[in-house]
Amino acid sequence: MGLFQCNFFSYSLHRLVDVNIVIPTLTFGEVHEGTAVTNVHKTDKRYPVLYLLHGSGGDHSGWMRYVAVERYAEAHNIAVVMPSAENKFYANRPNGDMTYDFLDKELPDFISAFFPVSQRREDTYIAGLSMGGYGTLLHSLGSPKRYCAFGAFSPGVRVTGYESERLTDITQETRFDLFLALKQYEGRMDQLPKGYMACGEDDRLFEMNVKFKDQFLSQNGDLTWEQLPNYKHEWSFWDLQLQKFLAWIPRTDDCVVSKLREV
Repeated sequence: MGLFQCNFFSYSLHRLVDVNIVIPTLTFGEVHEGTAVTNVHKTDKRYPVLYLLHGSGGDHSGWMRYVAVERYAEAHNIAVVMPSAENKFYANRPNGDMTYDFLDKELPDFISAFFPVSQRREDTYIAGLSMGGYGTLLHSLGSPKRYCAFGAFSPGVRVTGYESERLTDITQETRFDLFLALKQYEGRMDQLPKGYMACGEDDRLFEMNVKFKDQFLSQNGDLTWEQLPNYKHEWSFWDLQLQKFLAWIPRTDDCVVSKLREV
C-alpha cells in the first residue's frame, strides 16, 4: 500500500487540512510471487474508497496509530481516506465552519483528482467511531446518494448544537437530532445506504445505540447490528469492527479482494 500524508488548503474551511490517504500499490509479497514490475505504478483502475472518520479529541492520525488500517486496506484492495475534522462533528457550524461541505463535496473532489479512486456511489463507503460514527450517520442521512454503505462504531447518536445545512428536509429545530432525521425517511428507507452498526455492551453509549438501531429496523431499514459483551468505548473494539466492516461491505468493483482470517 502507498501511504500519503497530505496537507492542503481547503476552500470550504479557509485553512490547511491534514488528511492521511492509503492507496493500493504493489506489495512486497506480490513482487516475490512473480508479479511483473514493468509500469506497475501506472494503473487504469479506479479503486473503491472508504472515508474513515476519527472521534472527538482525535485527528487524521488516530486510525493509523491505533489500528492496522494499511494492512486491512491492502487485504481488501481498497483506498482509505482519513481526514482531520477537529471536534466539529463533521457538520456545518453557525460560525461558518463548513465541515459538512468539506467532507461531502470538496474532499471527494480533491481525492478523485489526485488519486486513482472511483467516484461511483457503488464504490464509496463511510465509517467512523464515536463522534466519527455520528458524522457517518449524519452524512448517510444527509447525502444518501453519495455512499453505498456506512459503518457506525459506538456512534454518538444524539448531539445538539451542530448544524448540517444539507439536511434540508428537516426543520431548524430538529435537524441536529439523528432520530428525527431518520424519521423523515419512513416509507423510503431504500434511499439510504446499507448500514452496519456496532457497540460494546459496556459502552456508555450502548443504550442510545440500541434505541437508534431499533428505530432503523422498525422503519424496515437495511441494517446489520452487532453488540459484544465486555467492550467499552475503546480501540480494541473499533479495531475489531473495522475488520468486520471491511469484510461485510458490498463490493461490485473489479479489484481483486484477498481473503482475511475470520475475525
